[in-house]
Amino acid sequence: MPEIDETLCLVRDPIDNLISVLSHRTFGKNYKNEICINDDIENFLKNRVGYRKKEFIDKKSFIQEDVYKGTYILFHDALLHKRLNIKKVYFLDMSEIIGDKTFETMKKLALKFHFKTPNSKDKEFYTQTMSSFRILLPININLKKFFNEDIFITLRTSSLNSLEKDISCLFFKNTKIPFYILIQEKHFNQIKSLKENKFEEIRLYLVQFLEALKAKEKEERQKRLSIDEFFKCFLEDKENIKDFKDILEKNHLFYVKKERPDIVNLWENYKKFEKLIK
Repeated sequence: MPEIDETLCLVRDPIDNLISVLSHRTFGKNYKNEICINDDIENFLKNRVGYRKKEFIDKKSFIQEDVYKGTYILFHDALLHKRLNIKKVYFLDMSEIIGDKTFETMKKLALKFHFKTPNSKDKEFYTQTMSSFRILLPININLKKFFNEDIFITLRTSSLNSLEKDISCLFFKNTKIPFYILIQEKHFNQIKSLKENKFEEIRLYLVQFLEALKAKEKEERQKRLSIDEFFKCFLEDKENIKDFKDILEKNHLFYVKKERPDIVNLWENYKKFEKLIK
């Protein structure tokens, strides 16, 4: 393996990492991209979100099968350092690329690694956070009922492209909503020219959709484990937990602890973990 002069290693509290992976949303068994206007919304959203091939967070299976038995390899930084033959590693804690810190961090990295400095006009892009409606959206609502052709309204968290028009304000004039309502630019006049009763039918359906999505998002958010719930489950297996800590130290944390103990010292949940297993 040829020697690598310098590399960037993004690090994070390993306990926070475990909780994030355990709570990571994927496509559920009922995931669909398209719904026709006036179709049942509740049935459409049922089982839309999954957690590692299940509709719930199976913490016991994840911890016992994937973490302890190593089928899901999360922790490998020290192993990679040895295998890749790296001369110098620049460590960056995950907290430095969250929210308002991100833009300033990217400017520092640009100087460090000699890539183009981010433009101030793009600051909003760097400071945006992942939507809590991820996986729930996007959704395409087919309006064929009104036009006799497939014309879609799209509910999406990311902004429009050059071929789309944001029509959120047409349906929610005085209400801020957590996503965009988009339509292809070429179909905009067709929406605008709809008769009042048809337009109102679409508006009422979108109001129902908004409320259903908010309720579904809250339901999924409540599935996420708290740190106390996580530790309670994690510490049930006394037999494997010491082995896990040894693997974590040997395969993952050895090098960052040696080079950047100041970063490790910021990891509150990892410090709790160390105390709990003593």
